[in-house]
Amino acid sequence: MLDSESRRILAGPNYAHVATVMEDGSPHSVPVWIGVDDQNRVVFYKEDSSVGLRNLRRDPRVAISITDVQDPYRAALIRGRVVEMRGEPAAAEWLNQQALEYTGERYPDPVPEAGTLVVVEPDRVTYQHAEGFRHAPPG
Repeated sequence: MLDSESRRILAGPNYAHVATVMEDGSPHSVPVWIGVDDQNRVVFYKEDSSVGLRNLRRDPRVAISITDVQDPYRAALIRGRVVEMRGEPAAAEWLNQQALEYTGERYPDPVPEAGTLVVVEPDRVTYQHAEGFRHAPPG
C-alpha cells in the first residue's frame, strides 16, 4: 500500500526508473513517466516492442525508484507485481495526459501506435527523505 508521501511523489511529474528481470536473470532498468491510478496502484506506459514489457509479460516482478525533481533527497522505492496490462486506446490516452503534466504539451506526433499501460500492485514501499540537504550543485 502506498503511503501519502510516496503517492505524492508518484502523482507528480517526477521521473521513475523501472527495473525488470531479463530472461538470464540480469536487471533491466529504464526511466519512465509514472502515475497512480484510483486504486492506489502504480501505472506507467511501455511501447509494445520494448524489452521491459517483454520481461514483464514473462516475469511480473518489478522494482521502481523515483525521486522528487524539486527535492531529489525525497524518494520512494517500490517493489511489486504487474496485475494488469491495458492496451489501446487507454494506453495512448494516459500517455497524452502524462505528456501534458510533464511537458505542458500533448505527446508529439506520431504517438506510438502500440502501447501498454502497465499497472503494478505494490508489495513493499519505502519512503526516504534526507532532511537538511538542498540540491544546489556547483556550476
